[in-house]
Amino acid sequence: MNNQRQKIITCLGLSLFYPLVDLYDKLEKTNFTGNSKIQKSMTESGYSCSIILQTAVIIESLTNRVRYLCRTKYRNNEKVRILEFLRKYFKSEKVLIDKIEEIFILRDSIVHNHLWTIGYNFDKDYNETKIYHRLISIYGDKKFNQNVCRKTRTTKKLKLNVVPIKISKKDVQIVFGVLKEFCDLLDNKKKTVVKNFSTKWNGKYISLVEFLDKNSIK
Repeated sequence: MNNQRQKIITCLGLSLFYPLVDLYDKLEKTNFTGNSKIQKSMTESGYSCSIILQTAVIIESLTNRVRYLCRTKYRNNEKVRILEFLRKYFKSEKVLIDKIEEIFILRDSIVHNHLWTIGYNFDKDYNETKIYHRLISIYGDKKFNQNVCRKTRTTKKLKLNVVPIKISKKDVQIVFGVLKEFCDLLDNKKKTVVKNFSTKWNGKYISLVEFLDKNSIK
């Protein structure tokens, strides 16, 4: 009998992939109605926002695992924010970490439900015209101000919608592309076993990396 003391790290990351795939499957199979120039249907935006939130949680969870594994090399790294740690640990991956920062901006937009007022007129065919947006509920957010184009209301690199009611399946697919990049990076650094992780999708077992690759916009 082996009486050696065992230890695990309570990383949620991999377990959260199961509901992530289920939510995306639901998003894929739902017919959207009610889209317009100023908003997506409640169904599309609801599922899309939920998936993006879960993706952000997965990224943070996997990062915390890395932070624990390299705790002896990077002293006091538990005291710095997630993005600070990623920039410190993956110094050569600036572009990827910038993309993750934009995902976190989108997460904040959803979690805190940043409020906008949207004014518009109707033309004779009831299409919205003369549309204007005004952000009314966020002040002094440095990463938002540095990474969001107020004119397009999207992030500067990934072009993710930051108006919550406009977040769509396309935004999800862009975020999936970044998640795949991040998982590939961690696998290459031998900090996760994501490449060996599989899930069931469309009735078949598929590796997570393949699932993300098939459903992402690069």
